[in-house]
Amino acid sequence: MQHITFGPKYRIKNNYIFPNNLLTNVLSLAAKIVFIFSYTYCVYFGSTYAERISQPITFLDFLRFYDCLFYCIGFALTFVIQVTQGKNSILFVLLFQEVHRFLNNKISIKQTVSSIWIVVILTSLFVPVYFIVFCVLVNFPFYFIIPSHFLAAFDFNMVYATQVMKLLTNKVDLWVSQVKYGDKLESRHRGDYWRKLFQTYVDIMKCYDIHNNCYRAF
Repeated sequence: MQHITFGPKYRIKNNYIFPNNLLTNVLSLAAKIVFIFSYTYCVYFGSTYAERISQPITFLDFLRFYDCLFYCIGFALTFVIQVTQGKNSILFVLLFQEVHRFLNNKISIKQTVSSIWIVVILTSLFVPVYFIVFCVLVNFPFYFIIPSHFLAAFDFNMVYATQVMKLLTNKVDLWVSQVKYGDKLESRHRGDYWRKLFQTYVDIMKCYDIHNNCYRAF
């Protein structure tokens, strides 16, 4: 999903995770610039379109320009977060893997992952249909649809952030259940169970903090 929005925070190759290289950051920056200019053009076209049909400038026109400024700042901010929080994003993945090794309920995680994919697929299908229907109803030219899709980057970021929170919440629920049966499970871990459980709690909290730093702007 991060690649869909041209904002990958890391690369995974052959089961190894790597930070973004210079080429990836340059391509992402170029994509963000295209997003900004395309959306600005949409706003400009909307204002000139209103003039051509002899509609006076209204408060909605002011809101349109405000939205343009807001989204342009948002595009720039996503790139800044991508570059500055790249190492933290990798740390998040590594910490989550450690948590997953200790707290791994296959049935629960399978249900969570399935629900996440359903949300991702529905979002990917809904956004294009929404913009196409909107442009058809207001009689905008077809080329207006393509820049409008760039706004979906924020929707995908929100979906991604929400689903990651769902994964972390799932791990918290598993952690609570492990605490309830801690006395019974202590013997299986050779007396080291509570230390591992506490370290897992620390890792989950670190994941929450990293996630908050990376996505609080959205």
